[in-house]
Amino acid sequence: MGDKISRRKFLGRATGTVGGIGAVCALYPVAESLQPSKDAMSQSIAKVDISGMQDFDLKSVPFKGKPLFVMKFPEGYDLKKWGGKAKESTNYEKIQPILKRQKNVVAIIGVCTHLGCIPIWEKHSGQGYKAPIYYCPCHGGVYTPWGDNIYGPPPRPLWLPKKQKLVGNILTVG
Repeated sequence: MGDKISRRKFLGRATGTVGGIGAVCALYPVAESLQPSKDAMSQSIAKVDISGMQDFDLKSVPFKGKPLFVMKFPEGYDLKKWGGKAKESTNYEKIQPILKRQKNVVAIIGVCTHLGCIPIWEKHSGQGYKAPIYYCPCHGGVYTPWGDNIYGPPPRPLWLPKKQKLVGNILTVG
């Protein structure tokens, strides 16, 4: 039975064990807080029924805590003939293949890139434009129907979700 442990080693190991357990107990809530909430996870995928949508109709649904604008463009709509000039046409190039594969339906995150306000869809033109626009009433930002910024303080176009897929009449985003 000759393996006696000194008091010093015993107290060192006991203190280390209690300290390790305490560290795990302290870090567990931190690790839990880094996980997405159940509400956010439930909104991480949006499914929108597009049946019955007319040209330039807009549906808004929650997506990751933000509004998701789903819009239907007219068949054969030529974005080049829209009639406005964007500051930078980053969404224009991205949206072409989406419209072709998704029956002219596209989803855009409905949050102004200036200060996070929610733009208003003006289907029958507005603010002096001859075509439909998104208008942010907070500071006068104006966007094309596909989200490129035209006028005002917004520094970037509206965001396009990366994953969009149309199956039948259900558009799945996320």
